[in-house]
Amino acid sequence: MTTSTRRDFLRIGVLGAGAVASGSLLTSCGFVGGGSEDTGKLTLGATNEQRAPLSPIIAAYEKQSGVKFEPTYMATDQLGSQIRTRLTSNTAPDLFRVGPGSGEPTAVKLLAPQGFLADLSSASWAGSMPAGFKPLCQVDGKTYALTTNRAIIGTFYNKKIFTELGLEPPTTWSELLDVCDKIKKAGRTPIALGMADATTIQFTAYALAATTVYAADPGFDAKLASGATTFAASAGWKEALEKILELNKRGFFNDKPLGVSLDQSMKAVASGQAAMVNLVTSTFSLMAGYAAGGEAEFGVFAAPGGDDAAKTMIPASPSHLFGVNAKSERAAEARKFLDFLAQPANIASFCAAAKGVPGLDGVPTDKVSPTLAPLLPFLKDGRNVPFANHTWPNAVVQQTLLTVGQQLFSGSATVDDALKKMDESYQKKSS
Repeated sequence: MTTSTRRDFLRIGVLGAGAVASGSLLTSCGFVGGGSEDTGKLTLGATNEQRAPLSPIIAAYEKQSGVKFEPTYMATDQLGSQIRTRLTSNTAPDLFRVGPGSGEPTAVKLLAPQGFLADLSSASWAGSMPAGFKPLCQVDGKTYALTTNRAIIGTFYNKKIFTELGLEPPTTWSELLDVCDKIKKAGRTPIALGMADATTIQFTAYALAATTVYAADPGFDAKLASGATTFAASAGWKEALEKILELNKRGFFNDKPLGVSLDQSMKAVASGQAAMVNLVTSTFSLMAGYAAGGEAEFGVFAAPGGDDAAKTMIPASPSHLFGVNAKSERAAEARKFLDFLAQPANIASFCAAAKGVPGLDGVPTDKVSPTLAPLLPFLKDGRNVPFANHTWPNAVVQQTLLTVGQQLFSGSATVDDALKKMDESYQKKSS
């Protein structure tokens, strides 16, 4: 990265949570903040959610190495869009957050083949990557990203409501329906769903598909890629979407989900208006902040996609990944920082702050939130699959799912329509 291009990136300010924290909310153009002259600092592009876990690690590295950082934090979608644009114009930061697999614009399998990511295979931590994560962080056997965290989708619940109603976390689909029925009869919303944010539908879809699709057919993704099957021909995908609609038909979601935001749904569970919500573990920390007692007020269980508890699977993917800009003049220094970040104590610290599970093998889990403990046996026993979109060949399929998800709830599309549209998107060229 040249001096002038690095200076361009340094002009990016902080959006979202950071902007609110500073007392102003700026939403007009995607870049906020004042100018900054290049001072030889290591530039970093990360998400708002990564700010809290990264900040103390960056401070420790600055003190140890003497290297100074110029971090930029943005909402995930905004950061991805900016990174992709700046990579093509050679104005991207020295290191930045990347996505696993190929399901988003800044995913490893899309950026690495274009020469945008530095090969990190020689790093000592590369050998500690879980075997199931390698296909999502590597291209042609070479490692291009450090994964600090395992993101898991689970069903989080308000423990007080379950205790008051004498309920136990369900382990089968039938038990889930029974629990929802009892909660509804008690005058509470069983499951909070904020469909005003299109991304929300994927939490429930991926959670159910982990069992309905992959427990029955572990090789589904390979068959999909080879053309041996399709979404439309998948009984498992049809079952997952139909079960979501069944929950809605029975009145187990809040009224008018399309008019409720994800944030509102989390607040509903935190306040006791609703009992459960499907979330990624990294988002759980936000909901915990809405409860007076914090994370201790919540429990979590694996969303049961069928009636055989032994076959229940959970979605778990590498999360909070970081890659190095292959064209950066400070790529060597960026690699050194990732080596520092990958130290077990730092990974453990990062995950404790991010409410996640360590993304590298051999890192102690004693700092993992006790709330997440029920999900750990699924990882230990190998009863987990990547988030479905992380294995798709482009970012369009996920966006299509988000769109048709809203259409399913508005009644403007059927399950068959939705799966057909996902097939059409799957055929689009990766970009």
